[in-house]
Amino acid sequence: MEKLVFNILNRMYCLLTNFRQKPLTNPPWNSRHRRRNLLHDFEKSIFLHCLDQISERSQEREEEEEDEDLWSCLGPLEAFLGAGASRQLRVNKQAAVVAATRNGSWNLPAARSHSVETLHITLTSISPPQSELGPDRHLWIQGNGDFGDTFSSKVTWELLRNPAPIVPWSPVVWFKEHVPRNSFIAWLALLRRLPTRDRLRRWGMSVPETCVLCSSGIETHHHLFFECAFSSSIWSFFASRVFPSPPADLHSAASWIALHRAPSSPSANPLIKLIFQASIYLIWKEQNQRIFKAEFASGGTIRRSLDRFLRDRLLSFPTRNPLDPSMLEFYFTCIRPP
Repeated sequence: MEKLVFNILNRMYCLLTNFRQKPLTNPPWNSRHRRRNLLHDFEKSIFLHCLDQISERSQEREEEEEDEDLWSCLGPLEAFLGAGASRQLRVNKQAAVVAATRNGSWNLPAARSHSVETLHITLTSISPPQSELGPDRHLWIQGNGDFGDTFSSKVTWELLRNPAPIVPWSPVVWFKEHVPRNSFIAWLALLRRLPTRDRLRRWGMSVPETCVLCSSGIETHHHLFFECAFSSSIWSFFASRVFPSPPADLHSAASWIALHRAPSSPSANPLIKLIFQASIYLIWKEQNQRIFKAEFASGGTIRRSLDRFLRDRLLSFPTRNPLDPSMLEFYFTCIRPP
C-alpha cells in the first residue's frame, strides 16, 4: 500500500514539475529543435536516459513517447552501455544528471570499457549544468542557420527536404488561380504517375493496351494528353482561341504555356493554364468513367462541361482594375460557347 501511494505521489510530482507540451516523436519536427541552458532538465532528467532521448521520469519512459533532444549521438545510456550502466558509472538508476557533476564539471569514474570511454569523450563536448545558465528554453533553427525562439514551418521544411531543381512547368501547375483537384491531376500527369494502361501492363496486370477514348492507339500519358483524337478535340478547341497553334503533346503544351506572355491581356495566361489543367482533369475523369462505370460521353459533352467549369471559375475572380475587363469578359471575347 505504501509503495502504491508513493508511486501515485511520484507520478503527480512528475506531472506538476514537468508541465510542458508532450514531445513529438516525428523526427523531422524534433530534428531541427534543440534545448539550451539545460539546468532544469539536467536536474529532472534521469541520467541513464538522458543522452539523445531524454525521459522525464523512468515511469513516463515506459508509458509515453520519448523526447528527442539532439545534444548527443549516443542515445539512452542504458541502451548504449548495457544492463550494467548504473554499476559502471556508479550512479543510481533514478539519479538526475546533476548527480554526475561536481563543482560545475562532469564527475564520472575512470573508464573501464570502450563504451564508457566513448561516453567520456562525448561529455567533453557537452557543457555540464550550471545555475548561471538559467532555465531551459526551446530553440528552433532559423533560416540563417542560427537558433531562435520562433518556429517557422516553411524554414523547417526547407531545411528538412532534399531540394531538387525546379521543373520548367511548375508555374503551369501551381499558380494563384489554380483549382487544387485539377492541379493535382495535372501534376501527376506531367510526372507520368497516373495509372495509364501502359503502366498497368508494366506492373503485370492483364489489361488491354488500347486507348479507351479513341480505340486506335496505345494508352500512354503522351497519347492520352493530347495525341489522342478525342482529347485533342477538347484541348485544341479552347487553347487555340487563346494562343495560336497549341501543341498536341503534354510536356510541349506545358512549355508552350510557360513561354507565352500576353502583356496586353493579363487574363490570358491564367486562362490558358486553367484550360490546360481542366482539360487534363476532365479527360482523365472520362477515361475512368468509361472503364469503371461503362458510361460514355461525347467530345461535345466534355467541351460543354469544360466551358461551364471555366465560366464558374472565372466568375469568382474580381477585376484588378475597374478600367480593365474581367477574366470572364476576356473569356467571352476569346471563346464562343461550344
